[in-house]
Amino acid sequence: MQILINGDGSDQYSIKYNSYMNDNYWKEHYEIQEIGKTIETDKKIAELADANEEQKQARLKQLEELIEKTKKMISYQGLQDAVNEMFSAKGGIMERIAGYQKEKDEIGTKFVQLLAKSKDEPATEVPGCVILYGPTGTGKTTFLNGIREQSKDNAEVVDISSIMMMDSFLKILNDMLKKAKVRYKDEGKRTIFLMNDAEKIFAINKEDAPKMGIILDDSDIKMLEAYGNNYKTVAHFKQLLDEVSKIPVEGAENTDQRSASTFFITTNYPHLIHQDILSREGKATKIPVGLASNFNLGEVLKFYFKKMNDVADKLKAFKHNPDYKEAIDGIAGITDKGRENIKKMIENGTVDNLHVDYNNINYEKLAKSLNPNKTEGAYSNDSLRVISQNAFLDYLEKNPAEDDYRDSFFKVLINTKRDINPARYQKFKLIDKMLQDIEIDPDTLEQLLNQKKMGVLSEKKANLLQFHVEKIKTRLSSLKEQENNVPLTEAQLKKKKELEELQQKIDANEKNVVETNIEDDDDI
Repeated sequence: MQILINGDGSDQYSIKYNSYMNDNYWKEHYEIQEIGKTIETDKKIAELADANEEQKQARLKQLEELIEKTKKMISYQGLQDAVNEMFSAKGGIMERIAGYQKEKDEIGTKFVQLLAKSKDEPATEVPGCVILYGPTGTGKTTFLNGIREQSKDNAEVVDISSIMMMDSFLKILNDMLKKAKVRYKDEGKRTIFLMNDAEKIFAINKEDAPKMGIILDDSDIKMLEAYGNNYKTVAHFKQLLDEVSKIPVEGAENTDQRSASTFFITTNYPHLIHQDILSREGKATKIPVGLASNFNLGEVLKFYFKKMNDVADKLKAFKHNPDYKEAIDGIAGITDKGRENIKKMIENGTVDNLHVDYNNINYEKLAKSLNPNKTEGAYSNDSLRVISQNAFLDYLEKNPAEDDYRDSFFKVLINTKRDINPARYQKFKLIDKMLQDIEIDPDTLEQLLNQKKMGVLSEKKANLLQFHVEKIKTRLSSLKEQENNVPLTEAQLKKKKELEELQQKIDANEKNVVETNIEDDDDI
């Protein structure tokens, strides 16, 4: 069986499946509505028409046939909805995502809880920007959709991903922020703006990447060539993030930008996002969503195994439906052979054997064998989802009354390459290390600067040093800008002093390098 995975991390099966399901859902949905209208109309005609008894009886018979047809369509649609629901996630981040407890807790502590608290305590500081970053297929968009569902009672959630690339984006956004301000004043409700693939509007210039210590691969270059040079947008957001989450107060400074709003964004290319956004002091909360491993990976696998068992239970439930054949024929996403096997199992009374035994699996051992590593790379969460779904199709095509789903799972797994190759895996680890908010300590900085001065710094360390140099510069600049507008907190003043000391070391090193070069020229 061929696993259909596209280059962007999506899978052709899901695209075709979801498209088919949505198209057929609305088609059947409207047909049922129209039939319902017809039945009501015809009842009135039958009751009021001055026709002979024979004509009335003929019309009533037609109505009974329509009613039976409608019942069948409702049953058919119910099965489609049930199976579709099993294959799609719903609810908040706890319901949608297995494992990743650390990430869930961090989102809860740094955003969700503060958002809920702000409803009763308006002075609560809610971040102006939350950035979820990680490789393709790790579930960042799923987190985003979970946040949407989880926060809808406390905030108006607006997805602006589809308008980010419009020429009029900033104008449209400013109008939305004005509406957000009015909404807060009238309803006391905050606004969350969702932004997927934020690197498309916050990317640095291709020429600036080396200055920031970033090694570009082909994927990075294509991204920057397509979406770089967005400094106008970056400059706008740089100022916006300082005020946007604050509640609008009449007479306060920068009140135009205050709209009680938060930007919740995702990116697969965090290293390409401009430092003025990424390291905005106290304004951008960064949360990595990495590749699942060990316990998290085991939980992800268990989640998908259980989901396939839920689908099996839904299919078994239709053994009591006299029109099960027609209903099963209408299921999208299952092969013809799989549908025929389900019907045969209902006919011969073995459909109850349709089962995915998700409890009797050593997920710890399975996760260990699938863990990401620098030699083989990694399976993304999306890839594991596709594997589990394709394994279920394979299971239905065999003899599900006697065979084991686990055999199909391992068969498909063995024939599926890890979609994140070793180079991408290693790169993400390096990017994650660079982006962590752990500041470089003065001694390590001085050591790296001395190695640079002596010309013995490796390329890897040189890039890491340059990244921290730019980060220190940006964070210090951000704090100085804030200090010009409002007094800094005690913690911010302490951070400013630490950064100034680090900047002095950098400046002194640069001065020594310049003086050394002048002396070398004199010798020549």
